[in-house]
Amino acid sequence: MGKRGRWGLIVAWFLLLGTGIGLIVPADGGPDEMAHQVYAYAVVSGQAPMDAKGTVEVPTYVKTDESDCWRDSEVTSALCARQIEGRDSTTMVEARSAAANYPPLYYAIVGWPLLFLSGWPALLGVRILSVLLFSLLAGTGIWKLSREGRDFPTLLLTLAVTTPSVFAIVAGVNPQALEIGASILFAGYAWNWVLYRGQNRIPWPALTFAAVLMILSRSVGMLWAIALSLVFLVAMPWPRLRQELARRGLWTYAGVCALACVAVLAWGLLFPQPLQEPEPQSIGGVGPIVHFMGNLLPEWVTQYVGVMGGAHTARMPQPFVYLYLLIPLGLLWCVLVHGKWRQRLVPILGILCAGALCLVIVITLWPRTGPMWQTRYAMPLIMPVSLYVAALASKIYGRIRLAPSGTYRPDSSKVSGAISDKSALVGSELVGSEATGAATGNSARGSVTVAGVGSNTVPALSWQRLDAVAARFAGVVAVVCWLFFLRESAARFWQGASWSLDVLSFLYSMPWSARLGITLAVAALVAGLVLCFYLMRKSRGEFAPSTSDAETLPKSEPDTQAADTQEPGTQAADTQEVGVGARDPQETPAEP
Repeated sequence: MGKRGRWGLIVAWFLLLGTGIGLIVPADGGPDEMAHQVYAYAVVSGQAPMDAKGTVEVPTYVKTDESDCWRDSEVTSALCARQIEGRDSTTMVEARSAAANYPPLYYAIVGWPLLFLSGWPALLGVRILSVLLFSLLAGTGIWKLSREGRDFPTLLLTLAVTTPSVFAIVAGVNPQALEIGASILFAGYAWNWVLYRGQNRIPWPALTFAAVLMILSRSVGMLWAIALSLVFLVAMPWPRLRQELARRGLWTYAGVCALACVAVLAWGLLFPQPLQEPEPQSIGGVGPIVHFMGNLLPEWVTQYVGVMGGAHTARMPQPFVYLYLLIPLGLLWCVLVHGKWRQRLVPILGILCAGALCLVIVITLWPRTGPMWQTRYAMPLIMPVSLYVAALASKIYGRIRLAPSGTYRPDSSKVSGAISDKSALVGSELVGSEATGAATGNSARGSVTVAGVGSNTVPALSWQRLDAVAARFAGVVAVVCWLFFLRESAARFWQGASWSLDVLSFLYSMPWSARLGITLAVAALVAGLVLCFYLMRKSRGEFAPSTSDAETLPKSEPDTQAADTQEPGTQAADTQEVGVGARDPQETPAEP
């Protein structure tokens, strides 16, 4: 499969899963969805910017404000709301939107189905376009970060840290689909260069495109773009940063982003929020803010993992929230323990920037809106940091081989030349140049006879790279949590209650769109996991092209070509292999 085929599969997986979520959530079930779809109609129909009162004429099916009957009740289903399929698309009503001063780019891209469709198909068309926009951006970023889809453990780990909450956000009509998708696109190109191509040219055009999309998505998008740019510059080696400061690419990037920020600020100043603000509220010092943020920290963790609809609508069961957290926390532990100091600095700085911006936004909005914050606001920074941690942990784990006995040997203890303590090699694997001078055999990619182990030969297919093991664990955990999340969310929306053992009656009680959505989401999850497992299994030819090569080797003299006799500038054999975690021969390792 070529790189275009892998890109298409990743984008299709995002699109299939996101569309399934969009079909499960009822009309006006997403975060502030009615306000965004009203503004989308105003943009595509030429009524934006709105008048001083913030009013716009919209069809009756656009103003779907009937979710009040179920949104605030945990026992009432969305069936209480009147279905919108039969509403008259020609009857216009007056509506107002709290998103009236948002940048119009996202709404101009996704809002046009409202012009020629009506009822639920029109709203569903906008959702599908929103998911498609996110899928193209995020899928391209994940594809690039996984080295054009060839590094299957990294691919599976990055998909696993893309939490269900992300898909629940982008499956509705919400400009965060553009914002989060652009941040993942930025992360894909930025972290790919940081981790694998440290000597090559920085992809400034792609980074500029992604950053501009982030800035033009929402009024606070510029804050996350600036923070993400700062984290990227810190991740860059200092000598290379000094070089970039003297080159055109970095300053062109900064100039274009500055122009985009000016455009967003000008739009907000020329067309301010027309809705009347509530009575001003006093902050009352730092104490109430700290108390507010401390009390809501567990809630924000849940919102990071699994919340569908509004912040308090449908959520993943709490035990599975903690189970899902094992994935990002385990990867973060690997980076903090085994990473270099600059590699540790990236997630630490990202977390600090997210917390600082959270504090700034809460303090700024407190006098007008009171204490208000949701984790989804920080997703444009949380997701790139999570992807960096996943990709770096996969790279670190990829240097560790698990022997059949369960022991492992870090890549940092490579052996070249003669080995004095041969007993230390028991249960260890030697691959590529590592096998030189330490093992006998016809091929380092087949099987090796380790000195000190006796005459037994260990087939290379019996070895496991730790990144593949970690990816399989993360994939299984993520899919299990996803299935419980889908079941709980569908029950909340269409049953109004939690678990029911009668699956058939549960499915029958939902509308056709929700049944189709669950089918698509489950199919995407299971098919994606099985395909990744199959590709990782197939690409184990990195260690041995076929089982026929893993035959018992006759005793022979050790290889005479030692690893330390390589000519300068050449790469070790294990860095040129194709398959799980394979590195492109044209790629240059990042500077230490």
